[in-house]
Amino acid sequence: MPKRRITTAAQSAAARRNLERARQSTKLRTKLSGQTGKNVLMVHHTSAKAKAGILKDQAFKPHPHQANTDHVFVTPYSNRHDPTFRGKYGYGYTGVKVLVPRKAVKQDSDWPHPQSFMVDKKALQGKKIRGLDRQGN
Repeated sequence: MPKRRITTAAQSAAARRNLERARQSTKLRTKLSGQTGKNVLMVHHTSAKAKAGILKDQAFKPHPHQANTDHVFVTPYSNRHDPTFRGKYGYGYTGVKVLVPRKAVKQDSDWPHPQSFMVDKKALQGKKIRGLDRQGN
């Protein structure tokens, strides 16, 4: 008769963590499933003044009163007309779009909205940032 495999509490906890990470990764892939490839087109809503500065510098500058300055908060391009992101909760009515590596996109930990994501600013260095027009295209 074969020996019964015995797992320790630490091994079962690690297995649960790995399973939860796999589920989160699958959720992220399904939320961004409208776009294929290694990069996804994301939108950052902001004010008109900040948009002009972002486009001029081709970089995201930290807000002077913002606590989290190492991430940029974005939503998928397909969700750019969602009224939740336009003009509410500190988001502006205008925006910029940027092509982001899929691996750099993380679920927003501060706001549990299913279409709210964050990207590390280091992953955006050197990326072309374009403005959205009045229709949000």
